[in-house]
Amino acid sequence: MSDTEQKPRSKVIQLTRSVKFADKTYDHLELTAPTVSQMEAANREANPVSSNVILVANNAKIPPGAVRELDWDDMEAAVEFLQGFTKSGHQTGAS
Repeated sequence: MSDTEQKPRSKVIQLTRSVKFADKTYDHLELTAPTVSQMEAANREANPVSSNVILVANNAKIPPGAVRELDWDDMEAAVEFLQGFTKSGHQTGAS
C-alpha cells in the first residue's frame, strides 16, 4: 500500500464457524482501528496470545472467553487487521 492510499478504518470478519458463549452466538467480528487504551490493555498481558485475545475482545466488544473459542484462522485475520495500525506491525504483549 502506498503512502497516499488510506487503509480501511473498520472491517467485518465473518467467522469460519459461529461461537456460542454465555448464551450468545457470534458469527462475525466488527473491528475498528484500535484505541490507545485497547493497545495498553493488550500490552499488559504476559504472552502474545493472551495479549491478542484482550485486543480482539476489547475492540470487537465481545467477552475474552468468546474470543478464546474462535478458529485460529479467524483470530489471525483479526490480529492482522488490528496490528496493521501500528507503525511496525509488531506483536502486542509484554516482552
